[in-house]
Amino acid sequence: MAEEPWKTLRERHLYRSPWCSFRLDEVLLPDGRIIEYGTLESGGFAAVVPVTDDGGVVLVHQFRQPVGGFVLELPGGGVDPGEDPAAAAERELFEETGYRAEELIHLASVHTSIGRSTEVCHLFRCRAVREESGPHPEPGEFVEPVELPLERALELAASGEITAATTVLGLIWTRLQQFGKNLRPQDAG
Repeated sequence: MAEEPWKTLRERHLYRSPWCSFRLDEVLLPDGRIIEYGTLESGGFAAVVPVTDDGGVVLVHQFRQPVGGFVLELPGGGVDPGEDPAAAAERELFEETGYRAEELIHLASVHTSIGRSTEVCHLFRCRAVREESGPHPEPGEFVEPVELPLERALELAASGEITAATTVLGLIWTRLQQFGKNLRPQDAG
């Protein structure tokens, strides 16, 4: 079967904010049908797996309106237009946890919900160094840093208590790297 892309006939933004927008497209499908397709647009975000010197990880506990409850997740936040995702990861780590990132390594950039959103998460790992002057959450941000052994964080992910996909991915990736698994073939060598 030959690949034929969908053709966007019209785009209409129904909502815009500094963090995201919702776009409704009129789309011509390869079979000739026309449908409406909604897309959440986002500038993306950076998240970081901060690994402490004793092998633990630093997560954040916070309320998330979309799921209506408190979650444990990686420190992270939006990448500003023109900002290097690594700089965003370092900034968010300090603001939310009071840790400074050393030896920051890019793990992957992944689409968070490829069928519904343009959002990309830039995922990093770092050595976490506590700074006495932090944390400094942004206004309206109510986060609590939580230090856990990596194994405990993985157990919470396996049991469904940690459900943020990028957090689960970051924790698993970090654990595999501890076993010497190179997940990026371009880095082999």
